[in-house]
Amino acid sequence: MTGLLLASSNMFGDVIPVTDANLRDGLSPYNWVCKDDYVSSSVNGASLTLQLKGTHQVALQVATDNLTAKAAGRMPIIAWSVNDGAMQTHQVVAGETSVVLSASVADARIEVNQLYP
Repeated sequence: MTGLLLASSNMFGDVIPVTDANLRDGLSPYNWVCKDDYVSSSVNGASLTLQLKGTHQVALQVATDNLTAKAAGRMPIIAWSVNDGAMQTHQVVAGETSVVLSASVADARIEVNQLYP
């Protein structure tokens, strides 16, 4: 899965680039391929943790164009918690571009995990 984190008060606000040192520091070690325009992992359980400031809505942008040949039940699952709350999950679908992780929490602490069925 390829993704970058979007954090703002609306879906099209500020984007945290994948080159941001705070984002990279929040990646679980040895699980991610980091490039200038994306971070990617095929490791079950790869995670990202970020403490955000000045945000109310957080979405993860995903690129699924490389996953279209997979059967729907074999697509990656994103699991996340907001402020150490209950884990939520979402199975990515072909053509999807973003997943809302938090819709109305100020200054959220987000932990995202990638899972494969």
